Amino acid sequence: MAEASAEKISALHFLLTYQCSRSCPHCFVWGSPGHPATMAREDISRWLDEAAKAGVGRVAFEGGEPFLHFGLLLDSIREAKGKGFSIGLVTNGYWAVSPAGARTYARAVAEAGAVSMMISADDYHGGPVEAGRAETALAAGQEAGLEAYLSRTQLSGVMFRGRAADRLAQAVAASHRAWSEFEKCPYENLRNPGRVHLDAYGFVHACQGLAIGKAGARPLAEILTGYRADDYPLIAALLRGGPAEAVRAFSLEKEIGAGTGKYADACHLCYQARKLLRERGLGHEAESRPDRLDLLGPGEMYGQA
Repeated sequence: MAEASAEKISALHFLLTYQCSRSCPHCFVWGSPGHPATMAREDISRWLDEAAKAGVGRVAFEGGEPFLHFGLLLDSIREAKGKGFSIGLVTNGYWAVSPAGARTYARAVAEAGAVSMMISADDYHGGPVEAGRAETALAAGQEAGLEAYLSRTQLSGVMFRGRAADRLAQAVAASHRAWSEFEKCPYENLRNPGRVHLDAYGFVHACQGLAIGKAGARPLAEILTGYRADDYPLIAALLRGGPAEAVRAFSLEKEIGAGTGKYADACHLCYQARKLLRERGLGHEAESRPDRLDLLGPGEMYGQA
């Protein structure tokens, strides 16, 4: 019998759009100016209702870059506030071109109901110009009463999933380790996720690109309240023995061991294994249970949009 989740999923992060002002090399979701997929207002409204029904108390709006669709962002914040959610934002602060302009944006999201705002600020987000805008956004957010803070990423802190697996993993080649050594997932609590991400297609991600269901194929509230890790073959393998066990469970040893057979971290190995599984269509599991095991998508998460 599958083991029930001991803790409910209490936070839902809306990937409002895959579109972004930049194409950062460490981006988990392959955000870029050319990725148009964006949530529809009616979907957001319905999903907020279902999240409330599931007992979710906190939502965040991120991307991509949510401020690229500012009207939609404000409407979503207002609706989420009206439904009783605590609301956070994630942005790179590209919009903080001037202190006065930044204050206008920050006041608008605060007045709409946002409580916190994380601002990405590092060399991967455009260098000195973008770093300066992030600082301006921080000051404006704090002045508006938001719990605003900077998130800085250095190469030593990169998780090599998404675009980072393709663009940055070789930068740390000297520290790569054999695939068989990665016997646990060190970053995500897949047994009791606590928070998950929801994208414009309805994919509900326990980890970016590793979905536990697709809203539309099943009600979002059912996905959130009914999640049991052992129902999902890939997630169950990751819990048993990390990405190395997933490689063995899905018979990927030959492909994963090709070349050096070494990887930057557990995320790098897991991501490469998932790309191989996407090529295989996840075998009979995806064909027989598409409503529950539509796990590896969408293409944006794997650089295939």
